[in-house]
Order: sequence, then C-alpha cells, then structure tokens
Amino acid sequence: MKINLSITGPVKKPGGQSEIDIYIDGKKKIKDILLEHGYKEEELEFIMCFLNNKPVAMDTEVKDKDKICLTLLVGGG
Repeated sequence: MKINLSITGPVKKPGGQSEIDIYIDGKKKIKDILLEHGYKEEELEFIMCFLNNKPVAMDTEVKDKDKICLTLLVGGG
C-alpha cells in the first residue's frame, strides 16, 4: 500500500524532505506511521493532520493512495 506524506514548515524534521511516499503492509493508523518515521509521542499533540484534504484524528486508518498532510497546530485570536 502506498501513502503520500506531505509535511509543512516546522513539523518537518531537520534535513528531512517535505514530501515522501511511504509503502506499508496491512492496516496502519496515521499515528503509528509517524512514530515509525521518527516523531515522538509528545510531538504529535501539536501536529494537525489532514487526510485527503480533510482534518482527521491521529488514530485514523489509512488506505492505499491516501495523502496525509501534516502542519503545526496553532491557535490564538
């Protein structure tokens, strides 16, 4: 199964790419994919996740050809 991961701004790891294709076997949740690719559990609470251009929770399962986009969660007024 092929998933596209797009990473914006400060969410990108130093020296990392802003867009990569990930190949996975079986069912996986977004959170599991990110943990396997170097993100730490405590970092995930500050990341906003979009799946196919819709905001989703980190425990959402991905399917073949899904596009995940990560951005920094910001708030304010």
